[in-house]
Amino acid sequence: VLFGTLLPYCVRVMKSVEAGPRQGVASMESASTPVPEERPRITCFLWLLGFNGALGGFLFGYDTGSMSSAMLQLKLDRSEHGLDEHALTDFQQEFVTSAVVFGAFFSAVSAGKFNECLGRRKVLLLGSGVFVCGAILQGLSMNFSFLIIARTISGFGVGFSSHSVPLYISECAPKALRGSLCFLNDLCVVFGQVSSAAVGTAFYYAEVQAGWRFILGASALPAAVMFFGFFVMPESPRYLVMQGKLDEGREVLKKLRAGISDRGIEAELMNIQQNVELESSDRPAGLDKYFKDASIRRPLLLGCGLMLLQQWVGINTIMYYGSSILQKSNGDGDLNPFSSANKRNVALSILINSAQFWGVLLSWFLVDRIGRRPLILSSIVGLTLALFAMGSVYVMDEPPKTLVVTTMMVYLVLFGVGMSPVPWTVNAEIYPLDVRAKCISLSTGMNWLMNFVVAQTFLDMSILLSTSRDDPGGHPDGVFWLFGCIGVVGFVVVYKALPETKGKTLEEISELFKRPGDSMREHLRVGS
Repeated sequence: VLFGTLLPYCVRVMKSVEAGPRQGVASMESASTPVPEERPRITCFLWLLGFNGALGGFLFGYDTGSMSSAMLQLKLDRSEHGLDEHALTDFQQEFVTSAVVFGAFFSAVSAGKFNECLGRRKVLLLGSGVFVCGAILQGLSMNFSFLIIARTISGFGVGFSSHSVPLYISECAPKALRGSLCFLNDLCVVFGQVSSAAVGTAFYYAEVQAGWRFILGASALPAAVMFFGFFVMPESPRYLVMQGKLDEGREVLKKLRAGISDRGIEAELMNIQQNVELESSDRPAGLDKYFKDASIRRPLLLGCGLMLLQQWVGINTIMYYGSSILQKSNGDGDLNPFSSANKRNVALSILINSAQFWGVLLSWFLVDRIGRRPLILSSIVGLTLALFAMGSVYVMDEPPKTLVVTTMMVYLVLFGVGMSPVPWTVNAEIYPLDVRAKCISLSTGMNWLMNFVVAQTFLDMSILLSTSRDDPGGHPDGVFWLFGCIGVVGFVVVYKALPETKGKTLEEISELFKRPGDSMREHLRVGS
């Protein structure tokens, strides 16, 4: 909570000292007379927006990362303070780990419809409330089936939050802060993963019996704080305009754009209203509109492609199986939960997860300076080289543990610089207003689906693609080379398809994906 409190303030300070004025309103073309350049004043609503975004990311990261350390205890039988009467099988352990991803996939896909019907704010309240219930139930779980249900409920909360937090931020934040606030959300996802490792390490070194209950249940507190944080926030002004509530939208803009003149507020409101009318007219009806309308199809394919690429360069194989990968390099056995080897492996996860954190932190300072496109392209080049290097290390007969850890950390830093936050930020920006919620649902669902596929196939692929015939399980070189090849293909696609969105309003970004003649609306606009 302290971290989430301080970082939004740092964003504001960083932006307030940036050289040169910037426009504080959306596209000026819609105003009849020029509007002076203005800056919004930092208010409690903008501060709370950043704070809530940080909490949403933190919960996402903590819940997905906490199982790594908790599993060492809960997989034991009940006589040793584990979960069930009998020790969990490998299949049951995989099922427990993936239950959150399973729930997140379905809630992320349906979140677009919920956002259209209920609004962004109410969906975020729903997600945080579900999160609280899921966390408490995880801590109280008495058997395998109970925990699966609790983890799935938590996954519903994760899916709603991962979809709606970036959407809400993108529609509420001033354009000059939008990138930093979306990156702050992603930064706190990684911080949540680091925190879950730190909490697990503390319980293991203290040798707390049934400590897994506290590790899993601890996320209920920040989830409750996030619920009350969004409870006092207003609805997104763009959603209010879509519902025809112009007066309410105007009042919300005044709160979020303090320091902007009434003239500037009216210009932004008029711009939003005009784009809502233009984008909601002349669309094909039904689901086929996402394929027939090129102005939707182009950004949707890009957004889903970025999410697919994010997972298929292997990030969650490190997050979920980092300890197993380290075991392959030094031959650690399956020891009791409080052995020195297990304590060391849990503690090492702090170091490994921190590498991605520092990469995301660096990107946070660069996103609104050099842009989204240079960050993600440079990130793909670096992580692809790191993947090939990681595979080469495992060709050795006895891979040095120091070299394995080093290549893993280099990979995570380079992934964090661009490939981690940019897909989420770009997906929150590129879609036309009237289909933004549904498109983000589809792209977020793609992310969770690919997350599930990669996590469930990594161990099998590491053996199938190994170049070692004697010990394929101990030399997972081929799978990392496969991820590296995917990175090469991904670089070419991103280089050709991704435009720069830095410093543009959401309405201006939508225009980047339109071509003359895409629809009759375009001809009418040209004619007028």
